[in-house]
Amino acid sequence: MSLYLHINLLLMKQLLIFIFISLNLLAQTRPKEAWVFRSVLDKRARVITVALNKDLYVAYDGNNGGIFKIWRDGVNYSGTIWDTKHGPQPISNGKTYTEGIVDEQVWFLTKNGLPIKSSVAFKGYVWKNNKVTFKYEITGENQTALVEETPEYVLKLPENMPGLERKIKISAPQGYGVSTFLKYNNLLKQTDLVTDGTLKLVSKNENYFDWATLLDIKAFLNLNNNSTTTISAYFSPKVIQ
Repeated sequence: MSLYLHINLLLMKQLLIFIFISLNLLAQTRPKEAWVFRSVLDKRARVITVALNKDLYVAYDGNNGGIFKIWRDGVNYSGTIWDTKHGPQPISNGKTYTEGIVDEQVWFLTKNGLPIKSSVAFKGYVWKNNKVTFKYEITGENQTALVEETPEYVLKLPENMPGLERKIKISAPQGYGVSTFLKYNNLLKQTDLVTDGTLKLVSKNENYFDWATLLDIKAFLNLNNNSTTTISAYFSPKVIQ
């Protein structure tokens, strides 16, 4: 290999590293200083909103520990603690990527890979290195598994598809595991739902439009035992809800 070619390859490698780091930093730029907060949202109590990026907000339901909503255009902050107005409460703005699962159980302790009767307890959240991690306890048959979930905004190139990445770490007793019930809307393809866990499809509905067919998917995800599982969902940039 000539010296000239070797230098060019090194420069190209450095450029690619720079682009990767820049995109990662851009993705982690939070749109608000107080980017995690608990409130009523869309008339739903005990909701924790996470402003991951100006193009993606996610709200978690403190009742079942699942995703309440994923959307694009932020929050209309109203109410006593926001603008001293009595009566109004925060409302999500703009286009919705996903309406989550409410009033249903979404976390399960498993035995031999199958869900058993269990309950979830939300244990709060912590900040570290510009990230937030939610904590849960899943209990069944007098056994308890610990769950830690860290959400992050991701961007799929070159399609410019905004996405939500969830890194879920579990610690379960021997012989037990954890599964979670998932729902995502506005996917262009089933392969826009990516995981290194074990995904079992429950339903897939197609919504036809002149410009695309969008998918609504429900599935169970068996998480990697005593390890971290990553699941990423990439949404159509042209959301319709």
